[in-house]
Amino acid sequence: MIAWQGVAETLPQSLAACASGRELRASGYPQDVAIAAEVDRSTAVPVLEDRVFRTASQ
Repeated sequence: MIAWQGVAETLPQSLAACASGRELRASGYPQDVAIAAEVDRSTAVPVLEDRVFRTASQ
């Protein structure tokens, strides 16, 4: 929770400035960074199982 509180107000900028965010933007995927910064927008949680992402069961 403390980590979230540290970036909550600047999440889009913080993600864009981190190494992965810079790499995605440099590779032509700025929208991926923007999507990653969306809060409370998804209804599913992806889980990687056997090298495939699936929706987490509730």
